[in-house]
Amino acid sequence: MTAVLGYWAIRGLAAPIRYMLEYTKTPYEDKLYTQGDDLSRAEWTDVKSTMDLAFPNLPYFMEGELKITQSNAIIRYIAEKNNLAGNTPAERAVVDMIANELYELRERFTDMCYSKAFEEIKPRHVYHAPAWLQKFDKFLGTKKWICGESITYADFILYEVICQNLAIEPAMFDQCPRLLVLHKQFEELEFMQSYKASSSYNMPFNNKSATFGGKLL
Repeated sequence: MTAVLGYWAIRGLAAPIRYMLEYTKTPYEDKLYTQGDDLSRAEWTDVKSTMDLAFPNLPYFMEGELKITQSNAIIRYIAEKNNLAGNTPAERAVVDMIANELYELRERFTDMCYSKAFEEIKPRHVYHAPAWLQKFDKFLGTKKWICGESITYADFILYEVICQNLAIEPAMFDQCPRLLVLHKQFEELEFMQSYKASSSYNMPFNNKSATFGGKLL
C-alpha cells in the first residue's frame, strides 16, 4: 500500500514527516503543490474541496482508509505505527513535551520568515533564540537522542528546527555543542545519505510569499 503525503513544494511543516517516512521505509507518494509566481495558491485551493478530507488542509496524509490532516496528527500517527513515540508512558510524555516546545520555536521562525519586517525581527530572534536552543542542548546532555539510545519523532522535528536556525545565523549555536552533534549524527543516518541528494530534501524552507527562505538557500 502506497501512502500519499500532500503538501507545498517546500520543506515547511512536512519536512519531519518526510524524514520519518524515509526512515521507516514507508512507500509513499510525495504529492507537491506549487505556489504560483503571482503567489496564487490555486493549485491547492482549486482541488481541496474534492479531496474527501474531513478538514481539508496541507499537509494531508492518506493511507488506505485513513485520511488525516494537521502535521502533528500525521507525525503522531507515523510515530505510533513505527515505535517512534517513546517506549514507556514516561518517555512518551517527554517526547510530547519536547515536540511542543519545538513547535513554539518553529512558529517563531515561520512568523519571522513570512513577515515583511523580517530584517527588523531577525536581530531580535538571533538575540533571544539562543536561550531556547541552549535549553534543548542542556536537556540532551550526554544522551544520543532525546530519549537516549532510541530515536523518537521529537528528534526528527529537532533536526529540522536546527536546520532552520542554522540558516538564519550559525553563531546562535556557539553554546550548543550537543545540538550540533545531534545534527551531524542525524545526517549520518543511513536513509539521509541518499535523501539529502533528493529533490524532496533540496527544497526551500518556505513558500514564495516568504521574505526569507522562499528560495533554495
